[in-house]
Amino acid sequence: MSDSAELRASFDAADAAALGERLRSLVDIRDRRHGFPPRTYGNRFLGRDAVPALIDENHLTTLPKRLGVIGAGPIGMELAQAFRRFGSDVTAFSRDSKILPKEDADAAAIVHASMVRDGVRFAFEVKYLRVESAEGQPPVTVVVERDGREESFEFDALLVATGRKPNVTGLGLDLAGIRFDPRSGVEVNDKLQTSNPNVFAVGDVASRYQFTRMADFMARMVIRNALFLGRDKVSSLLVPWATYTAPEVAHVGLYERDLEARGIAFATYTRELADVDRAILEDDTEGFVRIHVKQAPTRFSAPPSSRVTRATSSARSAWPCGPVWGWAPWPVSSTPTRPRRKRFGRPATPTTAPV
Repeated sequence: MSDSAELRASFDAADAAALGERLRSLVDIRDRRHGFPPRTYGNRFLGRDAVPALIDENHLTTLPKRLGVIGAGPIGMELAQAFRRFGSDVTAFSRDSKILPKEDADAAAIVHASMVRDGVRFAFEVKYLRVESAEGQPPVTVVVERDGREESFEFDALLVATGRKPNVTGLGLDLAGIRFDPRSGVEVNDKLQTSNPNVFAVGDVASRYQFTRMADFMARMVIRNALFLGRDKVSSLLVPWATYTAPEVAHVGLYERDLEARGIAFATYTRELADVDRAILEDDTEGFVRIHVKQAPTRFSAPPSSRVTRATSSARSAWPCGPVWGWAPWPVSSTPTRPRRKRFGRPATPTTAPV
């Protein structure tokens, strides 16, 4: 629904929705609000209306000479490197001690080193104190505490990349018997059904995968399940993602920490691009490909089974397209997919994984 359509709705009973102020959020339940800190003082930021902060509905018309980036996740790092290559002086802030904290440390270190070479400056392990500007106009001053000292940084523009919160308030979800959490969103089962069996939820507000194509596939799944007695499950989707820095970091499947938490025995294989002939010929040897393989339980000595539980790549083009250890990786696509099924019987072992 376009921004010009301001009709909204909310639930007024378990089986009824009343037109009111929030039709957009009801129809497009994927909507999330930006996780921008509230407008308070002290150890919190000023609110988004008090400073000229950039978020994704804002558009720059001129290149800022000095750009501050709050947040060291994928979005923050992608845009920090992009603006630096455009010519802006970029400083990125993080409460953590590294960038891309959810990725493997060695993959994140490669991206960090590349961004430092580009000229991006980093301020790690900071405590945010406040953001200041005169009458909501540039310059913007970010005040942080680092190593016990207060430091100030002045920018022409400030990008806030601190995540999003689900937009679930004011919809009357409790009146409809729909369980939700203000931080994690609407609770759904594996078929995207809420606690009210007549209501389904899709997209960012009902998934930890905040990707446009993931929301698309969830919506298709809901149509089949709600209208055509489908039995599709979200857990059957193979969901990849990539961080489009240079080099890129991409993966599909479970992280090593996830495998350990689930008690899954696995073997890990890592191939440095410095040992790959194609990378050597192209003089682009920074990065690696890593694959976790599930080990089949057996009483006999045998190599791990061929089921890939996770693949990670850190390279200029993050998804490998040539032989690795004498065999070629699976075909890749740009969208979530489901495991291929035999003509009859139960699902076969997954044979494809998307990008």
